[in-house]
Amino acid sequence: MRLIEKVLPPTGKHSATVIFFHGSGDTGNNLVEWGSVWVGALAMHTGYHLNTNLAGVFALSSFLNRESIVYESLDHHDSSVPLPPLKMFHGERDNLVPIEWARRTFNELKKRCITGDFTSLPNTLHELKKSEMLSIEKWLKEILPPLESDLNNKL
Repeated sequence: MRLIEKVLPPTGKHSATVIFFHGSGDTGNNLVEWGSVWVGALAMHTGYHLNTNLAGVFALSSFLNRESIVYESLDHHDSSVPLPPLKMFHGERDNLVPIEWARRTFNELKKRCITGDFTSLPNTLHELKKSEMLSIEKWLKEILPPLESDLNNKL
């Protein structure tokens, strides 16, 4: 998997957004956008408001505001155009972003035909766990097309 990282200026503990590029070229279904907290909101904003031609979106300890333009965009989205799946994780003991905000966001997105998974992590604060990263790695391998270098030589 080829990874290109775009770093945003630090805002507290959360300072990076990552776009995964996979396959040849940087078009559409070869991209997955990721983020944590506000960067996760940016990932959802990008994937469901600005550019729905992504392979997927994932967000950690993130939420959208109740009046987010993302909801309005999805309410007017052409249902014949597929939307990227969403993978969200949130610590049950997160003391910075209440898990209820993330659950509300996920449920609002589901009402608007976003498919995906919301995973609550027991005994987890506002942190990144190894299990999250392993799950995300597995998910990326499932939704992204293989690189040419990953294909077996048929000669």
